[in-house]
Amino acid sequence: MSFDYSPQTISAEATGLGLSPLAPRLAPLPQPDLSEIAALVRELFAEGTLSWDQLSELARAPELQHLLAEVVAAVPAARKPPPR
Repeated sequence: MSFDYSPQTISAEATGLGLSPLAPRLAPLPQPDLSEIAALVRELFAEGTLSWDQLSELARAPELQHLLAEVVAAVPAARKPPPR
């Protein structure tokens, strides 16, 4: 089975559906910056959605390391696993 679509076929089908190939495209959603991602990670850990292992893994990411160092340091011992 093959799908042979030319630009004309796609355009004709879109027009038949009431879609215009010249219709304005939606603007892409804004991407969060690193501080927003770090704030989300803090919040998810505080509410218990993220485990210690997940927080530790995210905190090792070079992009987030400087933003999450304080969070990792402030985690109470009860939330950390016992040393092996």
